[in-house]
Amino acid sequence: MRHSSRRGFTLIEVISAMTLVGFVLLGGLLLLDQIGDSSARIARESRRLSSEGNGSRLMHQLLLEASLGQDTAGVFWGDPTNIALRSMCRTQNGWSEVCRIRFSIDSRRDSSIVTAELPTGTTYSVRRDAGKVEFRYLGEPSAESSWFGIWSSNAVLPSAVGLVTEHDTIVFQVGVARD
Repeated sequence: MRHSSRRGFTLIEVISAMTLVGFVLLGGLLLLDQIGDSSARIARESRRLSSEGNGSRLMHQLLLEASLGQDTAGVFWGDPTNIALRSMCRTQNGWSEVCRIRFSIDSRRDSSIVTAELPTGTTYSVRRDAGKVEFRYLGEPSAESSWFGIWSSNAVLPSAVGLVTEHDTIVFQVGVARD
């Protein structure tokens, strides 16, 4: 009697092995794709948080260095959605010079964005808040002082600017670094 020894694989075994290898490769590619998406999402979120943090510092610094001039260009003007002021801006060479700044609130249906427009034409997103946001202006700091919705003066700066959100009010001092 002859014994036949079987060598090799049947077609079904080869197809099953190739299918299994294909699933493993597909799973690996999907995992690499998820890792790439996650790192891109983390990088975007990091840039957004950095931009908002730097924007808030920029707003704080520009309001602290607000000043009045001898002419009408030195007027501090503000309403619930816009502020125009004279402040000190950093130049590319590292020193500061007098400049005009404009802060604006872009209200959308579900959120508001506060932007700062610098003399270079560059616009920065300073803050992003859910819901409606408005500016308010504090008169002289005293027990009887009150907040105003509009400020226009070439003689006096407001003591502070309040950013009123649905849940909170963020207060920025104005012109503390006065001449």
